[in-house]
Amino acid sequence: LDGCPWVWYPENSGVEAPPGVRYFRHRIDLPADSSVTEAKIRLTADNEFRLYLHGQEIASSDTWQVPLTVDLREQLRAGPNLLAIAATNAPSLWPIRPMERASTSSREMR
Repeated sequence: LDGCPWVWYPENSGVEAPPGVRYFRHRIDLPADSSVTEAKIRLTADNEFRLYLHGQEIASSDTWQVPLTVDLREQLRAGPNLLAIAATNAPSLWPIRPMERASTSSREMR
């Protein structure tokens, strides 16, 4: 995903995004006489997402470090196609200073 922007919220200013769910939608209109030969979406979300097409969940992931590729070709149809994503940002444990993490881990292992 090199070169792709990280989209989360309009007030994105480099600070950590607040926890919660954000919704993204895009309508794809296909002519009645069209033939879809290839239609893939590659996405990820920190921390997780659910992908919907025509109101039906078609994919999900909670592994934001590994983008998921979904083939939409068989599911797209003539006319309007509504693609939607529900992306969830979980609360962060940061800012935890590295020394605090190390001492916590040490205590848990004893």
